[in-house]
Amino acid sequence: MTIQDNYKRIKTEVPDYVTIVAAAKTRTAEEVRALINAGATDIGENYVQETKKLFDRIASIDIPGVEMDTLSMGMSNAYKIAIEEGSTMIRPGTILFGARASDKCVGFNKTHLGS
Repeated sequence: MTIQDNYKRIKTEVPDYVTIVAAAKTRTAEEVRALINAGATDIGENYVQETKKLFDRIASIDIPGVEMDTLSMGMSNAYKIAIEEGSTMIRPGTILFGARASDKCVGFNKTHLGS
């Protein structure tokens, strides 16, 4: 199956109110372009520096109809680096709300509240 086929299949399996953020870790700009051509609008990376590199590569391809005007990266532990790298949006969580319940369970050898 192609990238486009995979995206279309996933898109039919999730409700419209769910945003699919494609995890593009280690993928080439050409692979990401194929995904965008299939209709994907939200692309994600795990690390700030990789996100910036991917953002720049996609922007350099100049895909018709795709505007690269928002660079969203930077969680609680990396938001300052994200801003230095050019992020226009950050996503802090833990720094605002405190540790997640699953993080608190680690000391009890639990990975989530259902364990």
